Amino acid sequence: MPDAAPVQAGDPESVNDYQVTERLGDSVYLARSPSGDRVVVRLLPADVDLDRFREAMEPLREIPAFCTAQVLDSGVDDGRPYIVSEYIDGPTLEETVASGGVLEAAALHRLAVGTMTALVAIHQAGTVHGDLRPGSVLFGPDGPRVIDLGMARALEATASTETRRVDVPAYTPPEKLRGASPEPAGDLFSWGATIAFAASGRSPFDAGSMSGTVNRIINDEPDLDALPDDLRGLVTACLAKDPARRPSASDALLRLVGELLTSDLMSVAHLSPAGPATRPVRRLRPLLLAAGAMAVALVSGARSTSACRGARRPSPRRAPYQAPHRVPRRVRSPPPSPPSPRAARTSPRLPSKRWRSPPRTSSWPGRASPCTRIRRTPSGWVAT
Repeated sequence: MPDAAPVQAGDPESVNDYQVTERLGDSVYLARSPSGDRVVVRLLPADVDLDRFREAMEPLREIPAFCTAQVLDSGVDDGRPYIVSEYIDGPTLEETVASGGVLEAAALHRLAVGTMTALVAIHQAGTVHGDLRPGSVLFGPDGPRVIDLGMARALEATASTETRRVDVPAYTPPEKLRGASPEPAGDLFSWGATIAFAASGRSPFDAGSMSGTVNRIINDEPDLDALPDDLRGLVTACLAKDPARRPSASDALLRLVGELLTSDLMSVAHLSPAGPATRPVRRLRPLLLAAGAMAVALVSGARSTSACRGARRPSPRRAPYQAPHRVPRRVRSPPPSPPSPRAARTSPRLPSKRWRSPPRTSSWPGRASPCTRIRRTPSGWVAT
């Protein structure tokens, strides 16, 4: 974000309910919302067609709040349309390269993924950015953010050509230089030129003059020597002269994530003694495609959540009040009393009857009755 400066004479003290505190640029102010949050307020020319302006602002409310500076409000105050967006504290890509040099590989990859994710969200909301360039990318505390959403479409609604925004030719697609309206394919061209700038510090079509740069954009191939191999192929496809040959933002994000992960795995596999470098990469290729699909699904899910956020939903019917069920407290019973002595039986005890076998009788001498005495006589055994 540009350095803030004191408010000058002629600047508004407030825009609708937003109190202006500092000046960020021409018709761009740092302000306080009614809730006390810091926001950015942009005033547009007074000759903007209000119907087209409101139509351009409507899709911006569906864009998720990640990877972009979310549009919070829009309207008309004192005859001038305005756009209120989230304040991101951080330098632009242009300022970062000017002060610290070009981005290294890791930072360049994060920039590429973050800005392409923002384009996926913008295009799925049914609109385009229309003016992506190094000055419209901020490095916030949580990563790169794309700002100036809706500015190109809003200024396309300006009645007079004198007050329309002048694009930066070095990042403008050739079809727009010929007078075409902003389209999603044009954002892909601007993205490729912006990533090339982050790697080299200059536009891939820079010719030292505006006319020379415009001629190179229309007729010549870009200079992408500073880009790493895992980004050069995708950037080349995005900078195609024919918009129909450029990938969509969703396809570019899938390819971007897949190529970056494949490159990382290749570098690890070359250092691993497990075997050839192609084997682990080929084995994990479905995983890489799944990771890219998850990135696009994340954007799609966030867009659905954002779209449903503003919808008015009927409040659910409340159930009748029911007293909470209370579990009765467990009462500790007193210890059992000692058993009372058993009362003596009053009924007489009957004598037990024992079974006795009857006396045995037998005519056989050897099995005589127990009451029979057997003695031996000269004539034989006799029972007496």
